[in-house]
Amino acid sequence: MHILEFLIKNGGDPLIINRNGENALHIACKTNYMEYLLLLLQSDESSFIGGLIQEYLDIKSSSGMTPLSIAYDNRNKEMLKVLILKGADIDKRYGPQKESLLFKACTDQENDILLLLLENKARTDVYNIDRKTPLYISCFLGYDEITRILLEKNANVNICSYEGYSPLHFSCMHNNIAVAEMLLKKDANPNAISANNESLLIMSCKKNHAEILDLLLQYNADVDYCHYMG
Repeated sequence: MHILEFLIKNGGDPLIINRNGENALHIACKTNYMEYLLLLLQSDESSFIGGLIQEYLDIKSSSGMTPLSIAYDNRNKEMLKVLILKGADIDKRYGPQKESLLFKACTDQENDILLLLLENKARTDVYNIDRKTPLYISCFLGYDEITRILLEKNANVNICSYEGYSPLHFSCMHNNIAVAEMLLKKDANPNAISANNESLLIMSCKKNHAEILDLLLQYNADVDYCHYMG
């Protein structure tokens, strides 16, 4: 018999919280002990907690970490799969920016984990405290493959940040014709206006991005829009 199983069967409480706000699930994920994790997640009625385990899947430690976020930081895809299968909150927000794991996967270019999250219905339209979405972040950083993956999952192309920038703004700024076209094909607004009241056409003209300019015109960008300065 495994020592953890022995302790549980003899009255040990696997859900007790330590001084760092961690339960046994946190510890199993921190140490990458899949055997411990599977034992703790037994769901049959004769197990130590039965259905109560659900309440402990998403508890944040004093450092703001859940078992799922710890598994992500360890890049332990198998643990991520197990936790998600058991119902861990895939869209839970973390840190001062209030970002889900989908943001982290995009920023870190963890394509395999990104696909795992998306296959398990992670929300693509979620945004952080600055109203930036994962698609916004991938376009801002110039991560073309991440952008393509998000678009294939029908990420909203027209959610703008509080500064008024959309994902299309950044593909135009970067003169990234391929991504700009992908966004426009998904109905990105070619007349999106930034917080400083500039249209995409004006911005492209200023940067002398002729091909982007031509692409925007193909998608009926408004040539008559005037900047507030005239």
